[in-house]
Amino acid sequence: MLKRVLLTALVFAIITGSASAQLRTGVKGGISALYVNADDVTILDTMGIPEYQLGIANTKIALHIGFFVQADLGKYFFLQPEFLFNSQTVTYLFTDIDDPDREILKDENYQTLDFPLIMGLRLGQLRIGAGPVGHLNMNLNTEIDDPVDEDEDFVNESYTTSFQTLTWGFQAGVGVDIWQLHLDARYEGNFEEFGDHMNFYGQPYSFGVRSSRLVISVGISF
Repeated sequence: MLKRVLLTALVFAIITGSASAQLRTGVKGGISALYVNADDVTILDTMGIPEYQLGIANTKIALHIGFFVQADLGKYFFLQPEFLFNSQTVTYLFTDIDDPDREILKDENYQTLDFPLIMGLRLGQLRIGAGPVGHLNMNLNTEIDDPVDEDEDFVNESYTTSFQTLTWGFQAGVGVDIWQLHLDARYEGNFEEFGDHMNFYGQPYSFGVRSSRLVISVGISF
């Protein structure tokens, strides 16, 4: 909560204090590719006996859309806060430890409100910047808690989620401004472990690694 308040205060303080700066507002959208280099996780049943191996089968290309404000702070510096709705789908693979030929694929779709605050150097039309990014978790659509068939030993009935409301990361990259067209390519890192929202049989799990993303966006200012 404190980080959210400080970030909001920083955005408004800089923009308000730069009322004489050149401001551009616009809409933007794009795609991102999620990367998670993680080993499988072993899910234990209520007796502590290994039941399933949980792995990441694939991560689908994510879409985002929203708006941005770009402020030139003098000739060589800029500030760019953004507010973006992001939708990301991950496919998980469950492998039955007692029957390795039994593999079950389940999708989860995460919907977040992302708000990067990019600050950096402007060199003509080229921008080089970095800054924090917050992820406000809005909604989760999961297939993991759906039954597979009449076989009741699947973990669907034991699965619950416990998302943090707000998580944090950073973005760094380059951008190009061509008249009213704005292009951005950024690398994003995150501070929380991927999958730390998962609970099976009341026990928390995660993949023990942090995810990263390549984010590509196109914007138009007015």
